[in-house]
Amino acid sequence: MKCLIDECLHTSLVEVVRECGHEGYHVNWLGPDSQIVNEVIEVTLVDDHIEITRYDMPA
Repeated sequence: MKCLIDECLHTSLVEVVRECGHEGYHVNWLGPDSQIVNEVIEVTLVDDHIEITRYDMPA
């Protein structure tokens, strides 16, 4: 499973995901600035990631 950790969560969560045997990445690592919502959604859809966030996003 590929997991993308949102910017609202600490980067240390990537290590937790990886220790569980999954691929883990943090939004902050995608570029020099925070990604806008549409760009993050595009990454999750195109690269088949699951986004982990604390925000309530519409389905």
